[in-house]
Amino acid sequence: MNGPLRVTLALACTLQAAACVAPGGPSASPLQTGRVVIQAGPADGEVAPDQQRFLPGVEALRDAVEARQDAEARRILARLRAMSPGPEVQGLMDAFERILDGRALAQRIETSLIAREHPETPGDYRLVLRLESREPEPIRMHPAGARLRVAYTSVDPLGSAQSAVQYKSVDGLDVIELEQDVPVEIELVDVTPPEPAGMLALEGDFRLEFLATELRHQGRSLPANEMPGPETTVVRLAGYIPNGTIEPAELLRYVEAGDVHTPALMERTVRILPARRAETLELLEPLVAKLATPDLAELVPALRWLTGVVSPGGDPEAWRRWMAHRATTGEADGSGDGGDLAGRGLDLPRAR
Repeated sequence: MNGPLRVTLALACTLQAAACVAPGGPSASPLQTGRVVIQAGPADGEVAPDQQRFLPGVEALRDAVEARQDAEARRILARLRAMSPGPEVQGLMDAFERILDGRALAQRIETSLIAREHPETPGDYRLVLRLESREPEPIRMHPAGARLRVAYTSVDPLGSAQSAVQYKSVDGLDVIELEQDVPVEIELVDVTPPEPAGMLALEGDFRLEFLATELRHQGRSLPANEMPGPETTVVRLAGYIPNGTIEPAELLRYVEAGDVHTPALMERTVRILPARRAETLELLEPLVAKLATPDLAELVPALRWLTGVVSPGGDPEAWRRWMAHRATTGEADGSGDGGDLAGRGLDLPRAR
């Protein structure tokens, strides 16, 4: 590279990430992450020749932050600081340190989304955001905005599913004061999942997404734009299905008995509480491993519902591999790191 080097804080959207502060300047967009770009040519903010030896370390720091290798990023930071870089490089390091500190602080805040059914109008729910801090010092949370992702999935007695997704803006999230171990509840919106007309059941998945968040803590302002969005699920059943839930073991006993009929299988499956679907999958894992392919094909509609796959179809042998991967690794998502799972003709999004 010819000519003097300069370092700028460019904005990269590779992460849904954090505000960073340019040396001596204001915060960049809190919807993006800082990324160091090295290029040739004179410009303001030029790095002095004696500071250019720090640039490989700053690039390594950037890569570690973007890869969410936070422990490694902090080790790189410590090594760089021990070398006493100049103010320009220190400014870059400070920006990345704010991202790391914001992430760490956000992990000290527990969030959940609660769907409370109205006692006088069954089927109507009020969504409530619950937050609780585990940090000894007070935290002021400043969300710049939020939206609610609403996904409705309906399934018929044969296991065929239809889905639709919509987004709703959420108001009322201005400043949230958090004290250690003191829960805070904020009522968000009322929702009424539609009845499963002509279908066996309808599921509503609701996820709150923070568009950007600032945390103020001990006199510092930290970006926390990777806070996980809390979510909750409700299920509405067709009127002819008993409202009571069933135990996961009951579904297992039905499948083990053989002579599986899809409508009876699905009627049992949709009555398992969403919070117990992972438990149900664990019970089914040994059975899935040994079932003959035709028998496993009968079980596929139930597996689609339990794992969150909304589109019909699928190869039973691909499901066998997916379940084996889940049993071996304990990972809910068998679509990304499952080796031979990819490209086998089955769409397997993140499991519930």
